Amino acid sequence: MRIVDFSPPASPTLDQQRDALRKGFGRARMWAEVGKLEDGPLLEACLTDFRFDRQLEGTRGRWLAEIVRAADAMGRFRVPILRALDERDDANAGQLCELAFAYAKAGDDAFRSSLYRIVEAGPDDEGWLLVEDEVLDLDGEPAFLLLARLRGESLRHRGWQWSDDSFIRHSGEILGEERRDRLLRESGDALVAAFEERRRRHEEAEAAEHAAEPPYRERMRSIAVEAVLEAAESTESRLYF
Repeated sequence: MRIVDFSPPASPTLDQQRDALRKGFGRARMWAEVGKLEDGPLLEACLTDFRFDRQLEGTRGRWLAEIVRAADAMGRFRVPILRALDERDDANAGQLCELAFAYAKAGDDAFRSSLYRIVEAGPDDEGWLLVEDEVLDLDGEPAFLLLARLRGESLRHRGWQWSDDSFIRHSGEILGEERRDRLLRESGDALVAAFEERRRRHEEAEAAEHAAEPPYRERMRSIAVEAVLEAAESTESRLYF
């Protein structure tokens, strides 16, 4: 009987390294730890988001940062990653923000300043909204109040959006919901207060909308058995619930 060895090669070719990094294989980190991962493929993977399906697979920036550290390449990659971040490469935004977080967390003020510049410019691309999460993770309460102030200002010209809900949720995870709410109430900043007021009105409107709906149990009971059987035998999905 022939036994096939599927273990990764001890000395991978450049093509094998590129393939592992493009597909997100764990062997890439193993090669980095033993000095078998070249700078070229790794830097290319840092600057280019190679995910096949971005809706299913999360961003790889923090995973890549671990590999860069394992390869002792933080210093060598600093300038090209910082340049890509400052150029606002929208296609690779989320990954670059996470890599920038790794540098800023290690004390690199240039990356910290770059993240704040992106925040203060008011990112208009969905990918760059991730930078808010990185700034929150970096600086906690001061970052939260700055972000709330910026959102309070922008809400003068727009309606409440899903990104506002996401910001509230993530800041609650970082600071704790009680501390987050106290900061909003007690900041003394007019724009932060405006953000909190819009949030309150939004939550009240959502609560009223939900209260107007009949309970789930009642909605289910209102469906006749004949309708359920008809739907089950039909090729249409009219009663998806």
